[in-house]
Amino acid sequence: MLSYILLVFLIISVIISGAFVAYNVLFFLGHFFLKCKNGQGNTEEDKKLNSFAVIIPAHNEELLIGRLIESASNIDYPAEYTELIIVADNCIDQTADIAIERGIKCLIRKDESNRGKPYALDWALRQIAKDEYDAYVIIDADTTIDSAFLKAMNAKLNKGAEAIQGYFDIMNPRDSWLTRLAVLPGILKFKMRYAVKEKLKLSCPLMGNGMCFSRNIIEKYGWNAYSITENWEYFVKLLLNGHRVNYEHNAIIYSHAVTALSHGETQRKRWLKGQLGVLFDYYKDIIKRVVMNKSIVALDALIELLLPSYSMLLIWTIGTFFILVFLSWIDVRYIWLRNTSAVLVLAQVIYCLYAFALSKPSVKTWISLAYIPLFLFWKLVVTIKGVFELKDKTWVKTDRRL
Repeated sequence: MLSYILLVFLIISVIISGAFVAYNVLFFLGHFFLKCKNGQGNTEEDKKLNSFAVIIPAHNEELLIGRLIESASNIDYPAEYTELIIVADNCIDQTADIAIERGIKCLIRKDESNRGKPYALDWALRQIAKDEYDAYVIIDADTTIDSAFLKAMNAKLNKGAEAIQGYFDIMNPRDSWLTRLAVLPGILKFKMRYAVKEKLKLSCPLMGNGMCFSRNIIEKYGWNAYSITENWEYFVKLLLNGHRVNYEHNAIIYSHAVTALSHGETQRKRWLKGQLGVLFDYYKDIIKRVVMNKSIVALDALIELLLPSYSMLLIWTIGTFFILVFLSWIDVRYIWLRNTSAVLVLAQVIYCLYAFALSKPSVKTWISLAYIPLFLFWKLVVTIKGVFELKDKTWVKTDRRL
């Protein structure tokens, strides 16, 4: 009886993990066959100039805010159509002073009872006159902005997009083995999965950084997502109201990646708890939209919420494979399952190595692949800890040491 239960459990594990791997493989293949081009938009979409409010929520970011302001000053877009607005949220450092000294509009917020980025965004958008701007961009303070960012967003808005996610790149890829590997998820997500989603007119998940919303969206909803991963919640709320999030590859922002595993634990646990929290809160509403509207877009969004990260999916399939290797020595019934599991692992290795090669890595970066077993073990431990802390919804700032 126990052996039968174990066999059924492993079959279910391979089927579910196989479905997720197949989902990623489909986008990997779509990257080739749909010819997703990342070229600049044509000039027709550049003719109308939309005005942008670039909103930067910042909590004690005195070490990084100057770099962001400098990058914003180099944006290739008419200054009269752009305003940088820094939201100094419960700061006890010099963040607000630095912004004001550089002539940047700064909204100073003091509210210890409602701490965190979602509340800061809600408050800031209530302070800003909605008729002053055509679109609103949200950028994190630990970020720099590519000079072509607003041009690309402007072209996308002129094509009719109302919610847009830009490309999320790394500003410090050479700082450590961890930052060298950090480029991989970005390529897998943005250059492959999200670019294909855009081609197929599916909805791209919001990342919380490098986002752009039309005046219509902000007038209708303001910022009404308050979970610890407010980007996932806002993405779902837009979905349930019939809005698709577009993806724009040429709207690039560069974020400061954590340089050591010890600095990234808080961030990873927040992402996990936030994504699962949004899934638990909204899965019934999403399923209802899938059924009632026969919506492929909503179905795809549900899969995105269910989808493990690339690293956790790899851990899952490798773990299952080694269990099956052991069991197949004892019982031949497991051999076909072991071979299926091996194919799943191999498929992931292939598309990960291809994505890694797309980044044109140096020899030192290739050598960083040797750290993947360490990273996977750390990610497994952090994920387990995050699951046990699901009820703790406290927002904790990520440690980004320079």
